[in-house]
Amino acid sequence: MSKLGKKTILVAYASTGSGHKIAAEAIYEEFLKKDDEINVVIADILDYFPQNESGSKFVNFTTGLLSPVFDLTWRTNFTGRILWGGGQLWPSLMYKNFEHYIVGLDPDVVVCTHFVCANVAAKVRANKNLNFRIVSVPTDYETEGLWPHKETDLFCVGSEEMASTLQSRRVDSNKILVSGIPISSEFSKKYSKFDVKKLFSIQQNKKVVLIICGANDPGPYKNMRKTLNACLSFFAKMDWLHFVFCVGQDETYANKLSKLANNANASNFTILTYTDKLPQLMSIADIAIVKPGGLVVSECVNKNLPMILIGKAYAQENINRRFLISNGAAVHATTYKGVINYLCDIFTFSKWYESLKFGVSKIRRANSSKKICLEVIEHIDESHIDKPKLWNNIYLGKKPIHSR
Repeated sequence: MSKLGKKTILVAYASTGSGHKIAAEAIYEEFLKKDDEINVVIADILDYFPQNESGSKFVNFTTGLLSPVFDLTWRTNFTGRILWGGGQLWPSLMYKNFEHYIVGLDPDVVVCTHFVCANVAAKVRANKNLNFRIVSVPTDYETEGLWPHKETDLFCVGSEEMASTLQSRRVDSNKILVSGIPISSEFSKKYSKFDVKKLFSIQQNKKVVLIICGANDPGPYKNMRKTLNACLSFFAKMDWLHFVFCVGQDETYANKLSKLANNANASNFTILTYTDKLPQLMSIADIAIVKPGGLVVSECVNKNLPMILIGKAYAQENINRRFLISNGAAVHATTYKGVINYLCDIFTFSKWYESLKFGVSKIRRANSSKKICLEVIEHIDESHIDKPKLWNNIYLGKKPIHSR
């Protein structure tokens, strides 16, 4: 409890890629709107890592040469029967400073968008006999087996399929909220297509292809960019389309794209480095070309935007890919020819495009961050919390609903 007499909520994330941070910030922004009722703080667990490592090192481990190894943690052995009860030994050894931070803050609720944060919180609660609630918010369309299932008081998930998975892991249905993956409220706003196209000097009669090929760290986009680079000369000839490239903070890649565009005499390219106009760009786009990261595809879904997914996908991105394709919201291409063929065919056959739009609408869940915020506040005063005696245990789930 805050000294001001307000309830204290900690929103915790790990900056291993941009998705966990964006989700945490979206939830944090919603809690701030309730500032008269609560005291809310946000923290990156990597700020409390002894060696002050950046998230980029961890991202490159899971998306580089070792990505097939990381992929194993999303298979049946971890996502099916063999599960963590909560805590885990290795996070608690590595994040002692974060444990001390939680104890000092003495929050009423800890909302976690990364499983490491949730496990450290579970261990602290058990060892220090604290009474805060743990809210776990996976940022992909499945939950890996490393979340503290028994210790979590509320799971906020992106789909009904995820709820089914958690139930097979002995998580009570009354502890599951199908909220959707939390994204910024900016993606729920409506924008004038005419005004946005005019702002970016895009002809009004052209269809727009939005290509998101960069963020804070370029590492996860290496495979996508290889395929994308091979497409550029073909894109330049598709003059009925306008291509908008969002490369994040990678100015080196932006310059490379500009040179390739000039060599191909492309007049239908717009190349942007970091921009805060992504919600507006998604409003004018007819289709997006993205890699299957949990947050970016959720932003597209919220803007009713069908997707072409590029490149090989491992671990959580493979799960996201399967979810989107099975619901008819996206197609997947692994070669430049596949990308070109999809662009031509989808816009040629209007019924195919309409079916993709329908697929997106089926899985869209608006105001996800607000739903999470309201659910937490509604139950923040409940006194009873289930706290298993063991904070570092393994247990067997029931037969997996979804397995790989």
